[in-house]
Amino acid sequence: MIRCLARMAAPHRLAFAALCCERLFPNYVAFAKKEGWGQVAVLRRCLDSLWEWICGQPKTRKEYEKVLRDCDEQIPDTEDFGSILASAALDASAAVYATLEACDTADDEKVADVAEAAVETICMFLQHRDNLDYSVPADRRRILADPLMLRELAIQEEQLERLPRIVKLDPEAGRRLREAYRDAAVLGPTIQSSGHRANRNE
Repeated sequence: MIRCLARMAAPHRLAFAALCCERLFPNYVAFAKKEGWGQVAVLRRCLDSLWEWICGQPKTRKEYEKVLRDCDEQIPDTEDFGSILASAALDASAAVYATLEACDTADDEKVADVAEAAVETICMFLQHRDNLDYSVPADRRRILADPLMLRELAIQEEQLERLPRIVKLDPEAGRRLREAYRDAAVLGPTIQSSGHRANRNE
């Protein structure tokens, strides 16, 4: 993936990461609703600021640092919560933070980490739901073959192919991208309706 990202223009790389963030965001909303922790509106503003940056409206240094601080404050400590949603919310908020950092550093690895966060969200959920262990070869094969995982990998591949074809990433192009993947949330309603706890015996 790093090689593929390296061939893309910086705004397109960041848009790929931002789309991953958008698709992770509903998991944070579900977490905040269930646990009563986290400010959804604040993380949403951070993500909106990210799109503004990508689409040609960069922030001043002071504005950028404030957005970064605001985002950091929304990242949960999973040890404080018993719900599997906490792990998904950590991935969602940390992905926004990493993408914001990538705006400043142009670090391809941070963008790749964001994509990996989406995969990790599914991996953790499947291990929990199906009582699997990714380190066990047979379980790993089941995880990688699960429809949720295959769907996520296919969406990422599609985005990597689609983005370079966009000549100019302006606000309208950003809006169309977000709309195109509005129903492609990582896990979607699956995790919201699961009701799982971190300990299945609780």
